[in-house]
Amino acid sequence: MGSLGGGWRMQAWTSKKAREVVSLGRELLGGNGILADFLVAKAFCDLEPIFTYEGTYDINSLVTGREITRVASFKPAMLAKSRL
Repeated sequence: MGSLGGGWRMQAWTSKKAREVVSLGRELLGGNGILADFLVAKAFCDLEPIFTYEGTYDINSLVTGREITRVASFKPAMLAKSRL
C-alpha cells in the first residue's frame, strides 16, 4: 500500500503533465489554439485552474518532500507567529 505522499506526488505530476500537453496542443495550433472554436483552448482554460488552485503543484511538491525527508518546509498557519 502506498503512502500519503505518493498520492500527492501523483497529483502534482499529473497536473504538471496535463498542463504541458495542453500547452503543446495550443502551440501546435498556433493562432487557432486560443480560439474558443477549438477544444484545445477549452482544455487549457479547464486545466489552468487545476494547476494553480491553491498552488496545487507547489504544495503537493512540498508535502511530498516532507514525506520523503520528514522535514517540514512550511509551518502551519496556527503555529506561525503573528506580525501584528
